[in-house]
Amino acid sequence: MKTTLRAAITLIVSILTPLFAQAPAEPGPNKIAQQAGFIAIGTMQFNNGQWLFTATESLKGQSTVGVAKTVTIPAEAGFAAWMEQSVAQNPTILVGTYNTATGVITLPHLKHSVWPQGTFPDYFADKTVAGCKDFIQKAHSD
Repeated sequence: MKTTLRAAITLIVSILTPLFAQAPAEPGPNKIAQQAGFIAIGTMQFNNGQWLFTATESLKGQSTVGVAKTVTIPAEAGFAAWMEQSVAQNPTILVGTYNTATGVITLPHLKHSVWPQGTFPDYFADKTVAGCKDFIQKAHSD
């Protein structure tokens, strides 16, 4: 009886542990900016089933200023709808990676790769493109 009960408890714990385990914490925005290979200010637009980003200013990495580049939108549920509603065609900063061979921008930190719309509210006194740009320049220079 004790062996069966112990086995049942072990089984229940092994099933429930992943449900209660915490997801790994996102790095803070300073680390995201420091680790990013590509940071640029520009606008997003949705065209023929693709998200395109046209940079107006390059802050880090390969400059794509003036040229619309495809953005890989993560398959996370609701992310594309969030992008459409939150970002639309407002000026934004993308903090991620850019593959020069494919011309594709990737957002490795999901919403936290889209500033100021998806930024961490506790880090920014001025949650604007200008405020985020100042923060990025400080984080990148440290």
